[in-house]
Amino acid sequence: MSAAGDHAYLVFVAIALVAFALAGGIGIATYRPWRNRRERAHDDADHSTPPNYPGR
Repeated sequence: MSAAGDHAYLVFVAIALVAFALAGGIGIATYRPWRNRRERAHDDADHSTPPNYPGR
């Protein structure tokens, strides 16, 4: 019985880590990627900012 409990706990931890990596890691690293990927081209065209500027 403890083996099944350990397995469920490991699966839960793995899912939690993946969810945190997707939501936190990608979201924080690129800062709202669902918005910036589309608007980054417009921003660079309007404001002549280097595309790999550190603050973007």
